[in-house]
Amino acid sequence: MTFFDYSTYWGIFPLGILIATLAMSTGIDGAVFWAPVLLFLYKLDPITAIACGIFIEVFGFGSGVYGYAIKKKIRYREAFELMLFTIPFGLLGAFASKLLPGKVLISLIGISSIILIFNNIYRAKQKIKERSFDKLFLKNKPLGYFLSALGGFFTGTIGVGIGEANHYYLLMKNRYPVVWCSGTTVFMIAITAFVASVFNFFYFREGHAVHLIEIYNIVFFAIPGVLIGSRLGVLVAHRIKRKTFNYFISVIFTVIAILSFYRVLFT
Repeated sequence: MTFFDYSTYWGIFPLGILIATLAMSTGIDGAVFWAPVLLFLYKLDPITAIACGIFIEVFGFGSGVYGYAIKKKIRYREAFELMLFTIPFGLLGAFASKLLPGKVLISLIGISSIILIFNNIYRAKQKIKERSFDKLFLKNKPLGYFLSALGGFFTGTIGVGIGEANHYYLLMKNRYPVVWCSGTTVFMIAITAFVASVFNFFYFREGHAVHLIEIYNIVFFAIPGVLIGSRLGVLVAHRIKRKTFNYFISVIFTVIAILSFYRVLFT
C-alpha cells in the first residue's frame, strides 16, 4: 500500500461531507456515523474505528464551533458547566473502550442506534414551546450533571452520547431553541472529543495500533470532507424541517443497528 492510496480511500471524502453535515445540523456525535463506516466498509477493528471516528470528529466539530460562534449560537456558560462532567467521564470512557472486547463495543453501537431511532421518532412527534433567549438557563442541574457524565462516558467509549444527553436535557427539559441546543452541544462535543483523542493518541503511540498507514489515509481524506460538511451543517440547522429530518435520521440509525448486530451475531 502506498502512503496515500487514492484509489482505495477517495470515498472517505464525500462520506466526510455527508457525515459532518448530518452531525452538525443535528448535534449528534459524528463518531457514531464514522464507526460503522470504518468497521464495515474499511474493515478496521472496533477500537481503532471508534478512536479514528472520534479523532475525525474533532476537526468537523471544531469547524462547526467556528460556524456557530460566528452566528453567536453557543451558550458558553452552560457548556463549560456541563463539561466539568463530560470531560473527565469522556476520558474514563476512552480508557474503558480499550478494555472491552470488540463485539461488546459493536453491540453498544447497535444498542445506541436503537435508542437514537426511538429518540428521533419521539422528537419528531413532540411540539416543544421554546423559551426566549433572555429566559435561557439550566433547570434541574443535578439531572444535567448526571446526563453529561453519562453522555461523556459513552462519547469516550463508542463516540456517541453527549449529543443525545443534551438534546434530552437542553431541548426537551429546558426547551432551548434547536439552533442554540445544537450550537452548545457541538462546542461540548468538540472539546470532549479532543481530550479523548489526546488519550487515544498516547495509547496508540505506545504501540497498540496496527495499520497506521491505513489510519493516516482515512484521516487525510476525511478532514477536508468534514471541514466542508460542518459548515454546510450549520447552514442546514437554520433551515431544516426538523420533523422530516428526525425521521430521515431514524432510517440511517436503523441501518447502522442492523449492520452492528449482524456483525456481532454472524461474523
